[in-house]
Amino acid sequence: MLLGHRPPARASLVAGQSCNRTAAGIIRQVCSPPRLAAQAAATRSQEAAEVFEAQVALAQPFVLLAEPAELAARLKAAATALRMSPAQASCLLVARPPLLGNSPDTLAAKLAALQQALGLSRSQAVRMVGRVPALLEYSAASTAAKAAGLQALLGGCSTGQLRRLLLQEPSLLTRSSGDLSRKLGSLQALTGLSAEAAVVVVMQRPALLTRDASQLARSWRALSVWKFAPAFKAQLVLEHPLLLRLSPREVHGRCRWLRDLMMRDALFHATFRQLPPKVLGVVLLHLPVAWRRLQYLAESGRESATPLMDAVQLREAAFCAKFPEYSKWVSWTAGEAGQQQQQACAAPWRVQAAQQQQQQQQQARRLGQRGSRQQLRLAGRARTGSPSSSSSAAALQQRRSQAASSTAPAAAAEAAEGSSA
Repeated sequence: MLLGHRPPARASLVAGQSCNRTAAGIIRQVCSPPRLAAQAAATRSQEAAEVFEAQVALAQPFVLLAEPAELAARLKAAATALRMSPAQASCLLVARPPLLGNSPDTLAAKLAALQQALGLSRSQAVRMVGRVPALLEYSAASTAAKAAGLQALLGGCSTGQLRRLLLQEPSLLTRSSGDLSRKLGSLQALTGLSAEAAVVVVMQRPALLTRDASQLARSWRALSVWKFAPAFKAQLVLEHPLLLRLSPREVHGRCRWLRDLMMRDALFHATFRQLPPKVLGVVLLHLPVAWRRLQYLAESGRESATPLMDAVQLREAAFCAKFPEYSKWVSWTAGEAGQQQQQACAAPWRVQAAQQQQQQQQQARRLGQRGSRQQLRLAGRARTGSPSSSSSAAALQQRRSQAASSTAPAAAAEAAEGSSA
């Protein structure tokens, strides 16, 4: 149908810049909730909005031909079929534009099939497709097969366990059985856990099956406050799988900061080295809110009189009430460092990582500017016929001619002397 337009009109439609602003007006006014549209208008430039509109239009070209009233009717029908609010349906259709081409009956049937395959309530099924709209693009047979394959991969877990796992991570239903099997095998080989233990880890944190294998391996290698024994490290992950969900930079930063604290305080060094994996994992997970308290206890000499878990797990208000001078110490340390209160509350390893990243970006920009200038110089030389090389060749030729002219009289004088002799 788009071929019925003249070439310039087709080009403007695909670019989201038609004369009647079909893609721009419809997608912004119909396919986006008013709240999101207001935020987009306030934060996005016109160019970014047009790129977004063009992406939606290219994913589902019929929006370029449909009238606004038709799209509004489709949106309302989809919201009714899925039992969603218009705002929820708008977000879902913008995230997956191909769903705009499905009839309301088809959307309702696929939602019902998902609900039946996993034994979900209606609200649970709606929540799943709200997080992963691509689930509405699979047939009922495909959804049932993926669920059965995942259940078999996890050692024949119960339907209730499978349901809880998929409610935590619905995107697992969009992955192939082979990919999930490879991810589970990589996790088992990396940690040295048994097959049953690896399944336990995945059941606690199913998102581990969505992580890139290289990133997972880097997080595993970074998990080392001191040189952990393999069994100790495996038990640490078994007790707290969330540690492997952290980025490698974050894991490394937490472990390094805790190691530095142990090197500065002998009592903390002895205490942490005696902790079992379960308790050490709690410390690492709570470190973003507990690091300042641990540092205060070390500098004030109160680490021996305070239970470690009080410093780690107490709320900030409760800790301030137990140690009234703690707030004054925080303000004083922030003033000594010349920091704002917000910077003083940030974890030091994150501040260092942000500074390093900023330095790397600045260095990359400098190198890019230097490379651009060099490319411009080379391009200029190419356009002018390499003046530097031609001028150097001309200078060399001139020096040769001068040398020849200076040696000619000397040769003539020598000849004359020879004849007179």
